Amino acid sequence: MCLNIAGHPKQMTAKEDIKCYKVLAAYPTYENGKINEDVEVMYYSPYQNTQYYLGETIREKGRAKREYDYGYLRPFPTIGEGCLHTFINLEHAIDFANHRYPVYTIHREWVVVECIIPKGTKYYEGITNPPHSMPSYASKVLHITDRIVYETPR
Repeated sequence: MCLNIAGHPKQMTAKEDIKCYKVLAAYPTYENGKINEDVEVMYYSPYQNTQYYLGETIREKGRAKREYDYGYLRPFPTIGEGCLHTFINLEHAIDFANHRYPVYTIHREWVVVECIIPKGTKYYEGITNPPHSMPSYASKVLHITDRIVYETPR
């Protein structure tokens, strides 16, 4: 998920913890058509296919990749790799989880997890790729809470 930014990308520093939301593909283990509660569900990011663990804090080590997206009417400055992408609003995260973009049909189940961009973290604010532009963040550090706030219907 690229973060499009109007104007020159301005890196900010969180003055306090910032609540945000991450959409993850969920992979429970099934036995005889039912979810096996004894086996931990695995969670992956839809774009980079990176495994996430509830309750962990992630520090992105790579440099924020600033580039331009020329695929639409005008070039957008974007932040692609090197940052952890989240939605600002819960409603937009749920909408993304329910939309089932064709490229993600391999993922059957989705969850929305509440996250925190910790105070002092470098981050950017912008929108997701058009045409479904939604307010989003890209940050260098992200705490994935253990609070799942939405699950797509099975």
